[in-house]
Amino acid sequence: MAQRPSTPRWPPRASPCFNASILQSSHPIFAGVEGPLPTILGMNKLDFRNDGSSRLLATCNIGGSDWPLLAARNHGRARTLAWATDIGPHWLSQDFLGGRSAAN
Repeated sequence: MAQRPSTPRWPPRASPCFNASILQSSHPIFAGVEGPLPTILGMNKLDFRNDGSSRLLATCNIGGSDWPLLAARNHGRARTLAWATDIGPHWLSQDFLGGRSAAN
């Protein structure tokens, strides 16, 4: 039976916490937000739709590149939002888990 190639973990485990950067502070979604966004404990890797239909509102710098954190888009009469955090225990720091391992 052939083995499946391993896929790298995203984000890399070397950095358990990530700093978010607001790119468009004038967007209404940030109304009332003062100061930086809180530390991000885990993320899903997304591809940003860079065709002009979406607005990238916030990113996290991971491994030297900016990953989309928050994006918004109008679609017809609707609006959509992508928020890329992941707070699954496999990403969380031991401080957040209260000493429990991710396997618990």
